[in-house]
Amino acid sequence: MEGNTTTPTNTTVAHSAFDVPAFDARARYQEIHTEITDFLHYQSHVRLFAASSLPAEIPELQNEDRNRIVNLLCEENKRIKTLKWLLDIWEQNNTDILDAYCNAPTADPPQQQQEWPGA
Repeated sequence: MEGNTTTPTNTTVAHSAFDVPAFDARARYQEIHTEITDFLHYQSHVRLFAASSLPAEIPELQNEDRNRIVNLLCEENKRIKTLKWLLDIWEQNNTDILDAYCNAPTADPPQQQQEWPGA
């Protein structure tokens, strides 16, 4: 195989519906997964520990801090609901694309029925 200097060529498809790299979102999905996992780790270990060490009674001077924390958590819950909504849309888009691909007619010739020998 020495002297073989040919390099593989990327063939381009004339129709954008068959642009395979456009449908390969694994790297982006993995980035999103890592971000969510990191946040859940932070939330489960750092925040939960901080919340579990709260005193039974909160002094009046720190009530403002408590209210700010509650407001931040409420705002975060709204954003989590938005993320859930976006994930639902993501799933629906994928389902719609699958339906379009799976239900589209193909250019393959129809298969002829094979008969049993002697039939």
